[in-house]
Amino acid sequence: MKGDRFNNQAMSLPYGNLAVHDSGATLDAAAIGEVVDLMVLPPGARLMDARLINAGLGSSTTLTLGYRFPGGEGTDDAAGLLASASSASAGRRDTAAAPIQFSAPVIITATVGGAAATGRIDAVVEYVDGGTL
Repeated sequence: MKGDRFNNQAMSLPYGNLAVHDSGATLDAAAIGEVVDLMVLPPGARLMDARLINAGLGSSTTLTLGYRFPGGEGTDDAAGLLASASSASAGRRDTAAAPIQFSAPVIITATVGGAAATGRIDAVVEYVDGGTL
């Protein structure tokens, strides 16, 4: 499943090369283990902050926020930004991870766990676009 703004490009604003990208998806009984591809960060991106916002997705549901390298250039980590936590109630979580430098394109993902999930999820990622390394 792809997020609703998966193919959108983040735009550079008055902050120079700092970019903010957001994307989300509406889940309809998404199965345990379903991965939502939310956005693509370009090669050279240095992820500074990420947050995951969710509606109440149903009893026993959980979400992780992570990343994967579509070309296999790095090590995927489904919970590299946010570990598994309950999404049964509406909530917002911010990453406590240190900035991460990606030398290859990377896809930000959310993964459903615990039980089938129904409702809206959104992710907001801030990164510095350092160009191709």
